[in-house]
This record gives sequence, C-alpha cells and structure tokens, in this order.
Amino acid sequence: MKGVYFLADDAVLHWVLGMLASLRRHEPTLPVVWIPFGGPDRRLREHLDSYAVVAWSDTDDLEAWEDLGSQFFPKNLVGSRLFRKMAVFDGPFNEFVFIDSDVILRTSLGWAFEALSRAGAEVAFYDEGLADVYADPSLRQRMVEDYGARGWNTGFWAGHRCAIRYEMATILTPQALLVQPGFAPTGEQPFFNFVLDAGHVAAASLRDNSPLPARPRSLIVRRSTRVSADAPALHWAGQSRPSLAMPLVSIWLVTRIRAPRPASLAALVAMLVVRPLVGQARRLWSGLRTS
Repeated sequence: MKGVYFLADDAVLHWVLGMLASLRRHEPTLPVVWIPFGGPDRRLREHLDSYAVVAWSDTDDLEAWEDLGSQFFPKNLVGSRLFRKMAVFDGPFNEFVFIDSDVILRTSLGWAFEALSRAGAEVAFYDEGLADVYADPSLRQRMVEDYGARGWNTGFWAGHRCAIRYEMATILTPQALLVQPGFAPTGEQPFFNFVLDAGHVAAASLRDNSPLPARPRSLIVRRSTRVSADAPALHWAGQSRPSLAMPLVSIWLVTRIRAPRPASLAALVAMLVVRPLVGQARRLWSGLRTS
C-alpha cells in the first residue's frame, strides 16, 4: 500500500493548505496520513475531511520519538517534536512519500515511487547538502569517509516501512549525542542522517533515479538559486511562514487560493499583508522615538 505522510499543526496551517491543494490536484485518490505535531491543531483538523486526510492514530509512537528528540533539544519543544516525523517507519504504508508542509507539488508522485523502486534502496531523497547536516568540517569529513554520507534534506523523500526501527535509533542515540555539537541547527535532520549513515541504511537519490526527462538540481526555493520550470515540486525550506517577499510566491499563492475549500483567506491576507505592515510601522515608530 502506498501513501503520503506530513507533519503539522495550526502554526503552519497556510503552508499545509497550499501543500494539500497541490497534492489533491495531482493525486486525488492517494491515501494521506497527517502526523500531529503536538501543538494546537483545531483549525487544521477542520480541513482534514475536505482533503480526504486521515489522522495518525497511535500517539504512543509519536510521543516515543518526541522523547528521543528531547535528548537533543531538552529546552526546545519544537526541536524535539520534529522527531515525530520518524514515526512514519511504523505507519500503515509499505511505500510512502513524506512531504513537508512548505512544499507545492507540480505533478503526480508516481515518479517518486518509481525512483525509489529504481534505486533499490530503503529510502531516497531529492536534495542534499552536507553542511546542512554536519556543520563541523571534521565531523563532516569523518562521516563521509566512514559512511559515505551525502547530507540528505528530510523535507521531501520516499521510503519503505521499517527501514528504520525505533530500537535501532535508540541504540545509536548515545553515539549521536557525542557528536551533536557538530550537527547543523536543522531540527531532526542531522540525527535522521546520522541514523541512516551509522546504521548503514541503504539510501539513494530520487534525482539520480528519477524517470522524468528533466532532473532539476534542486527542489529548494532560495533567492540565490533558480528552480527549474520542470521541477516536480517546490520546497520553500527555511521559510518560517509564507510571505509576499519569498521567491516564486505567485505559484504558492495561486495554489493556496485555488484550494477546494479556500477557508481562512482573511487570515491569509492578514498574514501576508497586514502583519508585515504592522511590523514595519512599529519599527518606524521605534526608530523615530530613538532618533
């Protein structure tokens, strides 16, 4: 059985609605499971039926991964809750694609499942960047030399059920904590990669194994890079919330507004327009008072 997972709560609702609108446009029948992030999520739950999304049912699994994450982020609830993402390996799908909420799909996910099959790996990722996983150069070099580390981005990827087991992750946790000072400040991503590397989990590139005629270098939207028009998805990684100033905002905005249930548009306008204007006014007033 194939399906999709995503992790979210109300804090990223607008991202989620854009992502789900694009997903259902290209994959109207593919099963989708939402993993609760752990924060307030009443507003998000109101949209689940509109997109035929099922909520993750086993909260014990999520809390176990969050508890593991708290060893790396003892004073950062957001950081520890990001580890809930790794519960997907015990989920209902034999093959799956995990999608961050700040992603817009531009085609069906058939290519990703085919790329996973072609790779013959347990997991496969599109984007990679060692500095975003192992920030310390010496640790980075050691992980490359010892394990062939690639530095996978964990915002868009495909995998098989049971590729990583919780028990295996707990065994590797003491080793990971020893090198944690060399991890990049990118949430669960360094630990996820460490488990893949030190646990010898077969990982491959979705890009290298893609059946699509075009294989863009990256799906990540940044000011310094141009994402190909042929990109099968767009990922605004590192963008805390949607903004009119973000690159390719028109693509995201059109997708979000065309959602089957375009609720919360007033809140969307407030976030994109009103809130930035209020912030600018406050900064201007503060500058006038101190000048």
